Amino acid sequence: VVKTRLQEEREEPADLRDGAAAVVGANGATRGLASGGVGPLAAGRRVLSEGGVAGLFAGGPERVLRSAPQFGITLALYEGLKA
Repeated sequence: VVKTRLQEEREEPADLRDGAAAVVGANGATRGLASGGVGPLAAGRRVLSEGGVAGLFAGGPERVLRSAPQFGITLALYEGLKA
């Protein structure tokens, strides 16, 4: 979740006309990069404040459903090719 927030913070909105860097948060608020709200710790703090501890694990079940079959195929291929 923190990685996604960092990626969101680094995107510049299309409506910047004066060339100043800004960040559009998840709630649509825009703020400048110089405001000190950029980086992994700031993103982690924001996730904790907006979603609590459960916010850190958002998307976990989806990741498991995606990764489990991938791991199974990789392990089966490895064991098959190893022999």
